[in-house]
Amino acid sequence: MKFLFIVLMMASFAAHAQLKNESEVSTVRTSGNTKVQTYLFKTLSKYEVEKSTYTFGGHYTYGENRGELSARDWDVNLKYEHTLTDRLSYYLGEIVEGYRFQGVKARYNSDAGLKYFFIKSDPKNFFSELGYRYTIEDRYDLATSYENKARAFLEWNHKTSETFQYRLWAEYVPNFTIDNDYLLTYEGSATSIINSVFSLKVSYKTIRRNVPVSDEFKKEDNIFTTSLVAKF
Repeated sequence: MKFLFIVLMMASFAAHAQLKNESEVSTVRTSGNTKVQTYLFKTLSKYEVEKSTYTFGGHYTYGENRGELSARDWDVNLKYEHTLTDRLSYYLGEIVEGYRFQGVKARYNSDAGLKYFFIKSDPKNFFSELGYRYTIEDRYDLATSYENKARAFLEWNHKTSETFQYRLWAEYVPNFTIDNDYLLTYEGSATSIINSVFSLKVSYKTIRRNVPVSDEFKKEDNIFTTSLVAKF
């Protein structure tokens, strides 16, 4: 899977793909396993070549409390999407992520599935993704798990005016390897557009893991974020 994406990214550069980038810097107030003020950097780049789209992105969150590490999570993600019809496409994805205060040293997710647009217009977009996920999870307690999962994703985007838009999304990942385990993530965000480059964004995100790595960790984390966003 990783080799496939290296080849695909090289092909995109060779084809002189159109580059788009969105990056944001945030202050974050969290509750749950992490209760501190911290900083977040997030970026996403997109390359489009005819019917194919290549995306590369990631985020990094870091915080200290009285000189001690109190927050650290990160991810790096790659995704390839190919359009089959005006509303239907398929995708392949690879996500590597870590959550220090959930007990996850590194989690490797390999995805494959379909994407379908219910609404596809300039001011409004509503789509779903449905697919399979294979996960290898390395934990700080030195255990490693190999898991088969499904993935269901819904997203709604609406640009209500030239200066305001909002986004709602939810992702449900049931685990077929570990009984009663699932990952549910959902987020709502609103963006006020300052000019063609800069925007202000607020968001609230919840991550719930029904079976934590151990009993010392809570099932749910809630994250409130304010961000300065730059688009190029």
